[in-house]
Amino acid sequence: MPSDEACASKAGDIVKGARDPAGERILKVYSYNPPFYAIYRTRDRMIVHFADQDQDPLRSQQRARIVPLMPMRGQINGLIDGWRTANDDGTAEGETAGRAHGAHGGEKPDESAPGFWSRAFDWRGAKGKREQSRKVYRYDRRVADAIITVLEDGKNLKLAQELLAQVKNDLIAERTAIARGQYVNRAFLLVILMVGVAWLLTAGMLDPIYRFPPELGPVWTAVAGGTIGAFFSIATGLKSRDVVIDLQNRENRIDVMLRMTIGAISGAILYSLFATDLVSTAVFDNQAIVHGPDDGSYNGLTVFLIGFVAGFFERLVPNLLSKTNFGSAEPAGKDTPVQVVPAGAPAAESIDVDAGIGPAGEAVAAPEPLPVDGPDPAEATAVVPDDPDAALAGEQARPQGS
Repeated sequence: MPSDEACASKAGDIVKGARDPAGERILKVYSYNPPFYAIYRTRDRMIVHFADQDQDPLRSQQRARIVPLMPMRGQINGLIDGWRTANDDGTAEGETAGRAHGAHGGEKPDESAPGFWSRAFDWRGAKGKREQSRKVYRYDRRVADAIITVLEDGKNLKLAQELLAQVKNDLIAERTAIARGQYVNRAFLLVILMVGVAWLLTAGMLDPIYRFPPELGPVWTAVAGGTIGAFFSIATGLKSRDVVIDLQNRENRIDVMLRMTIGAISGAILYSLFATDLVSTAVFDNQAIVHGPDDGSYNGLTVFLIGFVAGFFERLVPNLLSKTNFGSAEPAGKDTPVQVVPAGAPAAESIDVDAGIGPAGEAVAAPEPLPVDGPDPAEATAVVPDDPDAALAGEQARPQGS
């Protein structure tokens, strides 16, 4: 900062082009009411200059009124991040943010339309910078209006909060709309790139670099169809799809790249499943999509539509693969083993005790018979001697081995 340039110390000193108390260049003055307050903008943010030192009771009250609005103002400043510095350089000449270079006068950015050559060859992004500067002016103007209501009367705090909430919601909506546009643009560029590469491979223009087998020719057609199908799915479902604001560009870029890649791969996979007879359908003959000795039966449009369907329904191929058990005789999507019951055997939930057959043909042991009323047959055949002592003596006198 030059030594001979003084900084503003009172509300009356806040004018465009001067230095504020922090030494920053004042680019815009939104409200000027000395000696009570002034609202202005520097290169980095919008600032409130409170009442002068001799208005000390009012100065303290103003600070207390502004404190509840600080969180919302911080969120708004974060959403405007990057727009404020689009065309400012921090100098007095930069105060005309968004105006053509070298123009002078006026508070608002220049609304005049650029010339023909400027529109045709906007390599410096001047049009986008002008538009961003207009947005900054518009939203800062609305924030300043909300702050003025509470500076004039502390009872208007709720009204100021509602006004700032509206500004925040409008910013989120505009940022989301910008992100949706960027999302579609990136998807369109990927379509052009991937379809172009598929066309080069199909036409054999890349054979000098690497020659793929002729059987893979229809695969590139399916890849192109899957890419276009994924783009069509994005275009039709973008309104209902959650897209983060353009401040989180990385997540949007990853999402669109993954969706387009999945669409292209899905087209190739679904075509390969049909071409190898791993999957069949009654809609068309699988031989019509395979290059054979008789190329007259080949239908490239069918191959393209197979890829398009796979790319449009992005979960079609993953669900098909997850529900198919390769290398087993089990039905698709069934992970539990099938119980085999011998012919003539009863249902698995019933048990034939007499036949000794249980669930899944397993053998079961017959249960022990339940006791019946009356004497035990073993007990009925036992002979009880009249003289127990004589019987015991006879057993002892019997020779061993008899």
